[in-house]
Amino acid sequence: MPIDPSDYKEPSCPLSGGEDFYYPDRAGSKPQENIPIQNIIAKLDESLNREDYDEADRMLRYWLEDARAMGDRHGELSILNEFLGLSRKRNDREQGLSAVKESLALIRELGIEDQVNAATIRLNAATTLKCFGKPEEALPVYEEVLSLYNKKLPEDDALFAGLLNNMALTLTDLNRFDEALDYFRKAAGIMKKKPDGSPDAAISYCNMAELYEKKYSGDSFAELRENLIREVCDKAWDLLNDPSVSHNGYYAFVCRKCAPGFGYYGFFTRRKELDRRADEIYGKNREKQ
Repeated sequence: MPIDPSDYKEPSCPLSGGEDFYYPDRAGSKPQENIPIQNIIAKLDESLNREDYDEADRMLRYWLEDARAMGDRHGELSILNEFLGLSRKRNDREQGLSAVKESLALIRELGIEDQVNAATIRLNAATTLKCFGKPEEALPVYEEVLSLYNKKLPEDDALFAGLLNNMALTLTDLNRFDEALDYFRKAAGIMKKKPDGSPDAAISYCNMAELYEKKYSGDSFAELRENLIREVCDKAWDLLNDPSVSHNGYYAFVCRKCAPGFGYYGFFTRRKELDRRADEIYGKNREKQ
């Protein structure tokens, strides 16, 4: 019996089994040739776990060209989705905004706006818009994703946490602090209950520190601001020291992501320790190459 592409190819987006994503209009016809998404993502993760972003970029460019040559539109969308995340890691504004434009247009072209996996790509696109200074454009996209998630996902789904955390960052940029704080708390609450979810919850608490700094700026709020920032930084630190958490490539990424914030708020020893942990994990992953 021949292997069907849905048996070994899957989109990088969570919750997609592959079949509906790749062949939404399938009616007994054989699919055209597709790029091997599952294998690509596995190789991409290896590069990211070594913090080798240049190799990741070369790999994605190769497969994007291949997907386009094959006419594999869904494969192309999956690669564009990975470019969204990579552009933020590399702080590549031009690449990120280009991937936003292309991925959103392709989702509309394919007519899959009401699918959860496509909504997750739109979430990623909105996060990229926010990252590169376009919170006003990001918010409507987040709101569309939130509406779809509310219809199709349980309220404790991890995808909700990712959406709420990133939506809260955008609301913080727009000085809508009370809404943002509520979303940060909800996101952290969801992830604290998930296996290996503590690092993501820690990110939400680190983001709350930034919110408090902006909301309570000025000398008259100095004591309140410092107390609130210390409180959430302590919670983030405790979560990053959760003994049940796997010290894998993603944990290293979170350590690297949170470290500068701890240093900024005066927790220099904690910053040094987080960078040490990230260096150790990435170093071991490079040795395995």
